[in-house]
Order: sequence, then structure tokens, then C-alpha cells
Amino acid sequence: MPWDSTGQEEVYAWTKYFGYQDKADVTLNAILGYDPTIPHWGYNGSARRYWDFIFAAKDRRLERQLHHYGSSLNAIPVLAEYREHPDDLYLCVSVTVNHGSLTDIDHEGFASAAFHGFPTC
Repeated sequence: MPWDSTGQEEVYAWTKYFGYQDKADVTLNAILGYDPTIPHWGYNGSARRYWDFIFAAKDRRLERQLHHYGSSLNAIPVLAEYREHPDDLYLCVSVTVNHGSLTDIDHEGFASAAFHGFPTC
């Protein structure tokens, strides 16, 4: 589903475990397709997400969500591949993806689904 990227880590893990490297590669490439390497803290490694704030936010609206929790889940396969291929610098986006989710935690420790990308938030 192009609008929801959760579950990719399981597809990657199980296909790799059972020896379907071609399917694991397809999943990895899909993740790399929507977790871009961009020189911006909010967009680098941030999967395109828009929907959760419509249903579960104080200000309910359609907006770009930065570092949605799904992005950090997507980092699992990319980190696994980076460990196997440390010379592939494109895979180091996984480190940023993993750390980006820390922006979703407020000063009291509450975790949100994502960081608001709308300028007035």
C-alpha cells in the first residue's frame, strides 16, 4: 500500500529468513524509495505520511508528518542491510531514520505518532 508503509520490516525479515533474497531486496528497495536521503532534518529518511493526524491529533488536519513512527520501523531492514554492506553509504540513511523518531517525544516523555510538518504547529 503506497500510503501505509508499516509491516515492511516483517516482510523483509521473513523473506530473508526463508531464503527469498529477491523478495527481501524488493522490500528494501521499496523502503528506500519512500525514505529519501535529503539534506533536511525533517525529510531525511522520513516516510511520506499524512493520515494519522486526521484521526488522532489535537489539531485534526491533513499535513505532512515528519518522522512518523513507521519510519523507524522501516529503519530495521535498512539497518540490517547496512550492517551487511557498510560500504554502501546510501544505506546509512537508516541511522537518520532511526534517530528522527526521537523528535516525536515531548519534554515530558509523551510519544506522538509523528512530528508536525505544518509550519504553525
